[in-house]
This record gives sequence, C-alpha cells and structure tokens, in this order.
Amino acid sequence: MLNLNDYLKNIHDLLKNNKLDNALELCNQNSQKKIDHIINNFKGAIYLKKKNFIKAQENFINSIESKKDFIDPYKNLFVIYNNQKKFNHLLEISFKILDFDKKNPTYNFQVGYALEKNGFLTKSIEYYKEALDLGFEDKKKIFNNLGNLYSDLGEIDKSIEIYENTYLENTKDKILLNNLISAYLEKRNIKKSKYYIDKSIKLDSDYVHFKYNQAKYLFLLNNVDEAINLLKEIIYTEENIEFIGLLCRIYFMTGRLTDGNKLLSEKLSKFPNDPKLLRFKCFRSLIDGNFDEGWKLYKYTESNFNVKFPSIPEWKGEDLNSKKILVYNEQGNGDAIVYSKYLISLNKICKNIDFILNKNLIEIFEADDHEGLNLITKENIDLNKYNYKISLGSLIKFFYKDSNLTTKNLIKVNLDKVNSFKNEIDTKKLNIGIAWSGTFYGPKQPYRSIPLDKFKDIISPDFNFYCLQNEIWESDQITFNNLNIINKGNLKFKPLSEFIQNLDLVISSDTSILHLAASLGKETWCLISLDPDWRWGKFIEFYKYENIKIYRQNKFNDWTDIMQVIKKDLKKKI
Repeated sequence: MLNLNDYLKNIHDLLKNNKLDNALELCNQNSQKKIDHIINNFKGAIYLKKKNFIKAQENFINSIESKKDFIDPYKNLFVIYNNQKKFNHLLEISFKILDFDKKNPTYNFQVGYALEKNGFLTKSIEYYKEALDLGFEDKKKIFNNLGNLYSDLGEIDKSIEIYENTYLENTKDKILLNNLISAYLEKRNIKKSKYYIDKSIKLDSDYVHFKYNQAKYLFLLNNVDEAINLLKEIIYTEENIEFIGLLCRIYFMTGRLTDGNKLLSEKLSKFPNDPKLLRFKCFRSLIDGNFDEGWKLYKYTESNFNVKFPSIPEWKGEDLNSKKILVYNEQGNGDAIVYSKYLISLNKICKNIDFILNKNLIEIFEADDHEGLNLITKENIDLNKYNYKISLGSLIKFFYKDSNLTTKNLIKVNLDKVNSFKNEIDTKKLNIGIAWSGTFYGPKQPYRSIPLDKFKDIISPDFNFYCLQNEIWESDQITFNNLNIINKGNLKFKPLSEFIQNLDLVISSDTSILHLAASLGKETWCLISLDPDWRWGKFIEFYKYENIKIYRQNKFNDWTDIMQVIKKDLKKKI
C-alpha cells in the first residue's frame, strides 16, 4: 500500500491527466477517515470534470461536513454555483470563503461579484473597492466591473470616468473600449461616441461588438436604414440576443411591425426560452390585445428579471382568506400611480395587504377606506410574516376586467392644501401644466419624450404655463430658460398633486405626471410616441381615464403634426 502522500498524489495526477474513472476508482479505495475531506473534494472535482454537477456538489458538501476549515470545496462550490447561475447560493458561499481570510483581495472580489449577480449593486461596489485596496492584481477587471455597476445604477458620468481612465492605460483592450462607447451612447453624447467609434474601427474594424455599437450610434443619428442593415450583417455573423433585441426594438419603434414580428417569431423558434425575447413577445402580445399570452409572459418584464423577496411564495390566485400578502412595485413611480387601483380589487378577496411604496410617493396615497390595506415603506417590512407576494404590475392579469375601477384609485388630496395654492394662480388666463420628458435614462428614451423646443409654438402669452417635471435635460435647459414657463417642478408629489388641482389642463408626454394628473381627475392631454408603452394599446379599452385625450405620433421621432393639432385645440379652449 502506498503511503498517504503518494496515494493522494496519484489521485491528483490521474485527475490532472483526465483519467477520471481511474481517479474515481482510486478515491473509492480510501479507508482512512482522517482524509475523507480531501477524498470527497477530489471526487467532487472528478464529477465536475464529468459535468455531473449534482454529484460534484454532493461531494463538495460532504467534504465541508468532514472538515469545515478546509477551503478547497468552498472554492469549488463557488465555481459550480456560478456556472449554474445559482446566484443566491453563490453569495452565501462567497461570504464563507471570505471568513477564511477577510484581507484576501480575491475573496473580496468574489463577494463583490456575487453581490453584483444578486442585484446588490451598491454593496458590490464596496467589496470591489476593498479588493482594490488590498492589492487585487487584475485592476482592469475590477474597474471594468465598477464601470458596469455605476452604469446600471444610472451614474453614467461616474461609469464613463472609470472606463475612460482605465482605457487610457489599456488602449488595446477591446472590451474596455466597447464599454466606454456604450456608456457615451447611453448618455447620448454624439461627439464622444463618434470619437471612440473611430478609434474602435482603427483597432479592429471586424469586431462584431464594435459594429453593434456603430449600429446604436447610427440609430441615435436617426439613420434608421443604415442601422438596420448593419445589424442584419452582424446577426448573420453572430446570433447574439443583444443584437437581435436591438433590431427588434428598432423595427417596433419605427413602426415596421411586420418586420419586427417576423424577426421575433423566427428567433423565438430558435431560442424559445430566452428571457429577453420572451419579454419582447410579452409586450407585443399585450399591446395587440393577446392578453392570455401576454400575462403568462409578464414575469419577464420585471426589472433585470431579478426575483424580489425569494423567501416568499408568489401568489398565483390561491384563496387569500386569513392570508397576508406583500405587494411591491417593481417599476417606476408612474406604474405605482397607474396600477395602485388594482389593490382595491385585491382588497375584496384579501383583508391583510401590505403595499410597499417609495417614501416620495406614500403621502399621495390613502387607504383608510379599505380595511386591511396597509401602505408601508421598505424600512418597516418584516419578510417572515407573509404567506404570498406579488408585483403590482402582475395584479393586472387578475383584475383588469374589473369595470368598477374606471373612476376609482387610491390618490387623495387635502382640499385645504389645494386652496392654499390658489393665490399662486392667475385665474384671468387658462392655467396649463406641462411635462415633456421623463427620466433621462428611462425606458424607450429619448423617443417617448419630446424636445422642449417643440413646445415653442404653443407657449403663448394667452395662457399661464407651469413646468410640472422635476428633471430638465441638459439639451432642454437653454430653451427652458428662454420660454415663459413658471417652474413648479421642485414640488414633491404631495404638494404637486395639490397644485395640479388648481390647473385647468395638463399636457404631458408619457410620464408619471401624466398619470398623476389623470388620476386626480384633471383634464389631461396625453402625447404618445409611435411605439408607446403597451398600456396604450388594446389595454386602454379596459383601463380608461375618462378625463384624458390621447394624441398619437404618426411618424417616428417627429412631433410636428401633434404640436400643430394641440395648438389648434388650445385656441378652441380660449
């Protein structure tokens, strides 16, 4: 019998040379309990090479149970969980590895990576920075990840700063350069995008990801046909879902529905389980009124497809008698305002509902008339007390046919506060609130918003105009300064809702302000792009604002006709 060291070395050499069955046979000959942890780890590595992940995981866990301070199986489990995209397990194991040595830069990097994969972006940044401070060698990798994180957090300027500084030290790195171009395109900085795209062409004119960014750049310039042709070329070379998704998006946004539906159908037949393609299919089904299909796919619309509150079961229509349910808003403020009325229907079958709201919104909601419906913020939530959870948007599929909701919602205003704004209103003229753009990095931007310059023809001294939006884009700032518009965009939602009650009319693109004004019962003119959010499709037949008038764009990225009609309609109001 070989001595212990030779025995273990033989297993190691067989494993290294991919003689897996021989290595496994040798492992099974072990009779010494004191090396069980090493043998189980070897067996896990053998099964990992055999791609039998269940057996591999089982043996790594056995190794840990044999000797909890043996780090190798923890590291191997990290690899398995990452490959299997079991990111909640990945996070758990990464912290256990870190416990072995909190000053190890690689272990801190792994925790940062696991946090990133679980959607804890801000916390992830902390561990990446700690890894840097501890001397993590591949600084380029960390800086690239940090750039991605800041981009995902909407801090594009910070993202660009990191990408740019790192790129200047690694000018031959195609991934870094490509990420830098993507960040400038997201910021819609034409000049800088062009500058770095020119560099990318010189670096590698055939690199398919550079071409993808070139297509995004062409679309940003409104060179739609050129963008489409370039995307067709690169998709022929590489059927990347990102490339396919952008081409689908361009087809639908520019009104080329036949081409968009054909492409989507073709690629779904080839990639039937791809979540991004299924997300497109969901939206197209909903906008076309194919609700049964659309609701089945609605889970793919949740932001980043992340599962929130994984410990709580999803409500799928079960009896809610004596049950407690958590409802959360997975999207923006406008969605919270729009869809909150479905809580009224839910409240008919459940008398114990907690609805999580952002702090800036909770003041405009009132649930006193609905027994068992509670409004809370994420700060006072106890995840252990719920039987079920559901996203606010997912409630629609259960209750969208409830005709009693046409005029009902949870938005309330204080009449005394409403009257306090009267002295700020000149009643000798019609008073009109306007909101022309939403969040700069929001969905379907910049095409769902309207350049303020397009409002010039309707901003006349015959009316008093009030800005109702908080964010004014840099591209609109000079125009805003030169127009006679009274700025009320600094008001928070509660006082803003009270101010809106004093207006005669609100004119808005598809923003949260639009839904706030309409929910308050104010006459509202809605300006909708050629490819609007799905709720402006067939769904509008079920979800009706009785006080809203819809103006639909006829040509992609062209608001001229709409503004001319609005100008005429305003003259009629005088």
